[in-house]
Amino acid sequence: MRQECSGFALVIALIIALMLSLLCLSLTLSSMKEFQISNEFESHERALQIAEAGFNLARQDLRGNQLDQLLMQPGTVRVFKPDQTAPNWARRNPISPIDARNIDFEHMTSTGGSAISVTGLLTPTLGTVLEGGRYFARITDNPEADNDPTRDEDGTIYLRVIGIAQGLPGEVTSSGSNRKNAVAIIEGVLHRDTSFDMTAPMSFLGPRINAEFGGQPFLIDGYDHVDMSAGDLDKMGKGADKHTDPLEFPAVSCLDPNGAGGSVNDIKLSLNQNQYDSLVGAGGSPSVVDDTNEVQNSPNPDARNVLDPSYLASIARKLAAIADLRYEGDQSLGGNGQDALALGSPEDPKITYVHGNLDVSGSIVGAGLLLVTGDLKGNGSLIYEGLILVLGTGNVDFGGSNNGVLGGLVAANLVGSPPTFGPTSLKMHGNSDFYFRGDSIRMAVSLMTMRTISWREITPEIEPVASSTPTL
Repeated sequence: MRQECSGFALVIALIIALMLSLLCLSLTLSSMKEFQISNEFESHERALQIAEAGFNLARQDLRGNQLDQLLMQPGTVRVFKPDQTAPNWARRNPISPIDARNIDFEHMTSTGGSAISVTGLLTPTLGTVLEGGRYFARITDNPEADNDPTRDEDGTIYLRVIGIAQGLPGEVTSSGSNRKNAVAIIEGVLHRDTSFDMTAPMSFLGPRINAEFGGQPFLIDGYDHVDMSAGDLDKMGKGADKHTDPLEFPAVSCLDPNGAGGSVNDIKLSLNQNQYDSLVGAGGSPSVVDDTNEVQNSPNPDARNVLDPSYLASIARKLAAIADLRYEGDQSLGGNGQDALALGSPEDPKITYVHGNLDVSGSIVGAGLLLVTGDLKGNGSLIYEGLILVLGTGNVDFGGSNNGVLGGLVAANLVGSPPTFGPTSLKMHGNSDFYFRGDSIRMAVSLMTMRTISWREITPEIEPVASSTPTL
């Protein structure tokens, strides 16, 4: 009987030991699975952080570039894994997601692979290296009426970025590496604000304008002087017959959302008969037009923003945050002769922000976007290509002997909080010339950071073709 009990106890002990072993094995497998999941999650988070950083860098790279040029810019994507004959992934992706998952970019000795031609690439063939990985970026056009993927109509594009973080060793890929990459794909819809894509060398917002014109050497020319520099125009002399483009716009555009329309008469009554030819362009002589209805009914929804004083005040704050050159308080700026103060150049345009009055007391040359929140006085020499915004007092005084602006100027007197439009002022005398140039204005507009309308992570559930899971 005792032996039977001992034998029975031994069986029970063996069963318990077996159960404990199975439990330990189960816990071990569970821990290993959790460890693997944790590693995969951590790797994906690193890839997502790289993609987000690449997205922000790529968005900054769009500043100062025309979207049409980038969309049509030819590029080559390398395809490393074989049999990807139907490149549906190439519709928006900057690289094959399958390659992104499997190729060891860190130890490649040559580019290799086959080539697929695409447009809109913002990064090199092997991506841009960031700490802990690399990213690939590409822009594509959103659906538009013209169905032309290389031409932008509305300032809206897709930016897609693939972030790659090298995974932990141990997961063998079909390309012979001992690790797979963690991949994250994000896409944003970006919009370029075209509110200031003006169609006049001078635009004044508000109910009235205090205008004063002295002498006759000044010129405000509404013809579009495409691809012409200030030096070219200076050599050719004044006159509407010197333009290179048949597009004709008004010399001065007046905008009043309240419909008073008094600024046009204010300007015309301030001109002598012999000064009419100093304002050339559309609308007769002198070329002064009320464009309020045209802007209000524009097919471009951004255009109507300039009629909103609150919007103009917000733009001033945004430009202050991203300005390349910033001046606080009233300024008297300018160099001497050949040592002119540079506020950007056509090759390197900049955003210049002056929080206060600006008196051009010496020589200034520049290009880009100039914002003045106080009065703008040109008592010296200002040669500028791009867009000048006088948003604050709306007072513009050009009385120097050699002022030349090639692009456009917008002035508004923002009164009170919330702001409303007050009367502006314009004084033109001396040898001051304003020439309209639409591409210079668009260059200035492109310096503003594009707005992110939406953002999402692309997963296989959202877009199966973008899946980074399958291997060949």
